Amino acid sequence: MTNALNQPLQSSNASLLRNIGENLFGEHWQADLSAALAVNERSLRRWLSGQDDIPPGVWSDLLRILETRWIDIRELEYQVRDLDRVSVYSFEVFDTTKGDYLRKATSKRTAEDIKRYGGRVIPGTQQFVDRRALDEHGRYVPPANDEAWSVGAVAWTTEGYGFNILNKFGAPIASFGYPDRELAERSRDLVAAALGDVVLVRGHSR
Repeated sequence: MTNALNQPLQSSNASLLRNIGENLFGEHWQADLSAALAVNERSLRRWLSGQDDIPPGVWSDLLRILETRWIDIRELEYQVRDLDRVSVYSFEVFDTTKGDYLRKATSKRTAEDIKRYGGRVIPGTQQFVDRRALDEHGRYVPPANDEAWSVGAVAWTTEGYGFNILNKFGAPIASFGYPDRELAERSRDLVAAALGDVVLVRGHSR
C-alpha cells in the first residue's frame, strides 16, 4: 500500500503501465498484459487504481517484453522494407548530336523505365533502393554524401512525444523523446536546422 506522499509517482507509474498495455495489446490489453506478466487481472487492476504499488520486478518483466516486441517489429520492418525496394541501374541514352550512346551519370532508373525511354542498361550497375527514394519522375539520384540524414515528424509515443533522425532510406538511426509536444517541436526544428533544413516528414501524430 502507498501513502499520500507516494501518490503522484504512483499515478505516473499507473499511467505508464496503462500506456504500455494499450500500445502492446490493444483493446483487451488488461487480460493480455496480465498473462504476459504471469499475474492475475485483479492485481493488475489494483496497480492501475492506485490501491497497490507496482512491484519493481514488474518493470523488469515489462522491459524484457518491450525489448522482445521491439526486436520482432524491427524484423518485420526489415522484411517489408525489402519488399518495397526496387532495382535501379546506370544507363546510356542515345545522343543524336554525337551519333552515339552517352552515359547518364547523375541518376539511375529501373530497367523498365530505361527501356521505355529508349536507353540501355549498363551491366554491373544494379542497385537496390527504397522505392521512396525515387523522385517524382521515377529517377534515383544518389545523395551528395553517404548519410543524407533527415528529420521525421513529431509523433505521439508511450511516454510523450518524439521524433527520429532518418538515414537516406528513411530508416530511423536515432530517436529523441520529450514529455510534451511543444518541446518536441522546438527540438525537432533545431535539429532540422542543424542538418541543413532537410526535413522528411514521416510517422503518425495524435
